[in-house]
Amino acid sequence: KGPPGSLITVASICNSAAVRLNSVEVAGWGGEKCLGTHAKCEEITVPGKCNDARAQLSMQCLGWGGSSCLAPGAAAELITTKPLCLRAKERFGIEAAGWGGSHCLAKEGLTCNKVTDPSACNHAKERLGIECAGWGGSSCLPVGASTLLITSASICQKSQTALGIASAGWSGTNCMPAGAVTCGDITRPGVC
Repeated sequence: KGPPGSLITVASICNSAAVRLNSVEVAGWGGEKCLGTHAKCEEITVPGKCNDARAQLSMQCLGWGGSSCLAPGAAAELITTKPLCLRAKERFGIEAAGWGGSHCLAKEGLTCNKVTDPSACNHAKERLGIECAGWGGSSCLPVGASTLLITSASICQKSQTALGIASAGWSGTNCMPAGAVTCGDITRPGVC
């Protein structure tokens, strides 16, 4: 048996019949290196190769997920483009809740803090099937979240109507919880 095919870094050499005749076992070129016969889908770095992995490399892969080649059993979170996420079931056989802003979200174990897009967060019930209070300025907040998680003064000012979270208003640095607020809690001059 010869050296592993992964040591070959030139596509033409990888794909040549001479390599196979010299007892180097290769599946074929994966985009950045020659893939051995036991390579994993994640090692393929070219979308076209991944999408046609069965024919070109004799590998069982689901297809290109936007940033990487997906192997059977891949998680929805590995899908990194919205169009592919919205077709995850038909394209890859992956059950997905929907697009969360930066990647696809799995139905299993989905929580509001995994949603990174304000619009997806504010419409989480319809789009993702989970109940969230809404966007807090820098993250998606769960129902009943603390006012301290609200990072936007404008959202804090309307927190009761926008999020269902009562607050005493913006202190200058954070959203104050409803209840007993003292001047010492307020950091913005002229408020107290």
